[in-house]
This record gives sequence, structure tokens and C-alpha cells, in this order.
Amino acid sequence: MTTGSQTAVSSATATEQEQTTAQPDEPEFPMGLSENGATQLLYSAHVQALLQTSFHVEWSKLDLTNSDLRWQKEYQADVGQALGSWTRQNGGPVRIFRQGSEAYWREELGDRTTYGKDNEGFQIGKVAWSVEIQKLLEAFSWGAPELVSESPAVWQIEATGIETPSAVPGHMEGEVLDLTAGAMTVTADGVIRTSEATYKVRRLDGQELRVSSQYTVDSLGEVTVDAPSWLPTARENAPTIEASLTDDRRFVRFEVVAGNRLEPGSRITVFADDQQTKTVVPLEQALEPGVVAYLYRDGEMATGVARGRIERGSVPSDVSPTPFEKSYNVTAFRTTNNYCERVPVSE
Repeated sequence: MTTGSQTAVSSATATEQEQTTAQPDEPEFPMGLSENGATQLLYSAHVQALLQTSFHVEWSKLDLTNSDLRWQKEYQADVGQALGSWTRQNGGPVRIFRQGSEAYWREELGDRTTYGKDNEGFQIGKVAWSVEIQKLLEAFSWGAPELVSESPAVWQIEATGIETPSAVPGHMEGEVLDLTAGAMTVTADGVIRTSEATYKVRRLDGQELRVSSQYTVDSLGEVTVDAPSWLPTARENAPTIEASLTDDRRFVRFEVVAGNRLEPGSRITVFADDQQTKTVVPLEQALEPGVVAYLYRDGEMATGVARGRIERGSVPSDVSPTPFEKSYNVTAFRTTNNYCERVPVSE
């Protein structure tokens, strides 16, 4: 009996030692990662996780060829709403509040402030920079994940080459030419915590640019977002516009009928309803409310975009522009943000 007891004790001791010395299992990959690299589910897993919590996100993008900072933005986001901030190139500090289907912004321009209503409310892709991060995942092939931290679990993936040259990140059209470096870190919840990439693209106009981007998500579950104090002022001052075709459809009669003026450096865009063509009219001078302006084409179509011009007060008599032959709508932009909603252009 004693021998049997000793044998049982020895067996139990050996089992405990084996359990103590055995290596712990590695955490399972989060959704979107596999032993072969990143899958098509990684970005969707990333944004689905962000939709369930609050967070802070910050990103920047540098045109290395021209030493030009293209973007530097950040958002504080809570479920269904976000407050963004950045400084526009050739402009001033911007704040934007996105909630539900609405988004209002303000920009400080020295001695004045301009306001607008963006056409995209709270969309997780806008807040989580989908035009860059999702396109990076599509454009490049990604190597096997490496577990770089166990508590908390963090994996790193590195870009190994070009997968889809036409998937150009960041509001660009053309193709990716080469990859210098690219890496992302992903936590167990599926959130892409960091992204860094440097690559070269050729735009449709033939210009070649080398760019780098950085992206960071942090403070998950720790952020609170409240409507800013300036929101009622933005609602009141965001422009309202009217537009119609005139003079045998050669011109678009355009007017800001309420709200603040359109600032210099902005643009008015006339979109064909089929989304195939547009006419872009840059504003070198402010367009004040109540001033009737006439927009017209002044240049050949290039990749679906025509250069446009503006004449204030009356239809110009010394031009013969190409008529607007389709159905259209028109809006005004302050760089990438709308001043106002699109309105149909009627005769």
C-alpha cells in the first residue's frame, strides 16, 4: 500500500512539474491575420472593433519628393460621433464635429472664421483613414505575423512587395511603383494600432511622388466626445446655395443665398449625375452671399475633369464655352470638405 501511495505521489509530482515547465500556448491570431500574413478581413475587423468603443486616432502623410506635409489629422471618437482637428494647407486651424448623418466644421482664418456642412457625417472610414490604411493593405503583400508582445498580445506584419499596383493609397489615382518599407502592429482585439509606410506612386498626370505615412490608434475606451460650443454657429452660418443652367446650357448660374461667403482658395464643382465628368472652378477671390456668379467650362476634358471659370455679375460676352449637356448637381469645397450639400442644377 505504501508503495502504491508513493507511486501516485511521484506521478502527481511529475505531472505538476511537466505543467509548470511546459511553454504556454501562443495567443491565437486576431481576425484578419493568419500565419501567411494579412487577410482581406483585417481592415473590416479593425473598424468593427473601433465602432464598439471610444478611441483617439492620429495620422500624417508627407510628400517626400516635394517636402510637403499633405495631411496631419487627429480625431477623438466615441460611439457614433467624433471631433476632428487639423490645420489646412494655405488655411487655418480646423475643427469638425461628426455625429450621425451630419458633420459641421469651422476654420479660423486670422480675423475671421468660416463654417461649412460636410456631406459625410460620422463614417468610421473617414475617422479611421480608410483611404490610406485600407489601400495599404490592398496595395502590398504582407508577411507572416510576428508576436512582438505577449501581455498584451501584439503582432507585427511587414510589407514584402506590391500586390495591387492600382490600389493607390490616399486620394490618389495612378499606380504604386515601389515599396521602401511598410509595417503594422495589431492587437488581439483586431485593432491596427500603428502603421508606417514609405512608397512611390505615379499619378495619372505622370508625376511620380515618394510619400510616407504614419498612423496611430490609442486610448481605447478612454475617450469622451461632447458637441462643441461652436456647433449652433456652424449650423447657422454654413452656406446655402442655388444653381441653374442658363444661356442654352452654356453657363451655370450660381449664388450663395444664405450663410457665410466662400473663401479664396476654395472651389465650386459641377458634377454630372452619372459621376463620369466634373467641372472644377477654383475661387481666387471670395464669393460673397447675394452675388450672382456664372460658371463655365474653359478647357479640354482630361480624365473626366474640365477646368472651369467664374464670372461675377453677368454672363460674359467674350467666351463661347461648351454646353453642359447632361444632368448635374453642384457644390462647393474647402479642400476635402464640403461647404454645403449638393444641389441639382435645373434649367
